[in-house]
Amino acid sequence: MTNGLKTMMNDLFEGLDVEPVEEADEQVAPSYDKISAFYGPIERIIEKSAHEAALKLLDAHPGEHIAEIGIGTGHTLAAIAECVGEKGHVTGIDITPGMISRSQTHLIDAGLMSRATIVDEDARSLSFKDNTFDGAYCGFMLELLKENDIKRVVHELQRTLRPEGRLVALSMTKDGCETSLFVRTYEWFHRRFPTLLDCRPIYLAHALKQCGFIIENKRMMNVSYIVPVEVVRAMPEKE
Repeated sequence: MTNGLKTMMNDLFEGLDVEPVEEADEQVAPSYDKISAFYGPIERIIEKSAHEAALKLLDAHPGEHIAEIGIGTGHTLAAIAECVGEKGHVTGIDITPGMISRSQTHLIDAGLMSRATIVDEDARSLSFKDNTFDGAYCGFMLELLKENDIKRVVHELQRTLRPEGRLVALSMTKDGCETSLFVRTYEWFHRRFPTLLDCRPIYLAHALKQCGFIIENKRMMNVSYIVPVEVVRAMPEKE
């Protein structure tokens, strides 16, 4: 049994105060499908600085095969496609029809579709073989998931990454800012309106480490001056 499978048996956030996710898994895709038409400006403006920092940590090179889990409207997918060049490839994985459609349009308009494949697939159970990808990117997605589903997605990333590969993930975080006004206020609204505020701050580096990743780099930053974000680069720990 691998270290990743062993740690999946334990509570991911044991001893840490992380809010549960109330929205059922099957409701997440329809919710994001409805907002796909408006999500582009959020990526380009609100999330821009965090994605730029994370893509710099990913450091995708020409010829590499990179996976992105949760592709949004395709802006980071296009940025990765630019980096891997004509001899590389990027695979985008999502279950939201609206996001997939808009990502395809964005890549076509950018002239990058030949470097990319977008698949409608659940990241909790990927069809890709072990050791497929040189790198993986996951932006603002894990905090949407229930604890057990975070474990499943991270384990799938560990499985499909090559031993020398790396994962770069970013999420809204609670690490070191448990008592901040933003976190306390956000969690208050999340408890009362869980379908409106469907994600919550998590401990990202802790979660990746619990699932068998070795943390290489961790950066804390504030998006739009108030939203605490954790950007982590990690390597899969493989036997």
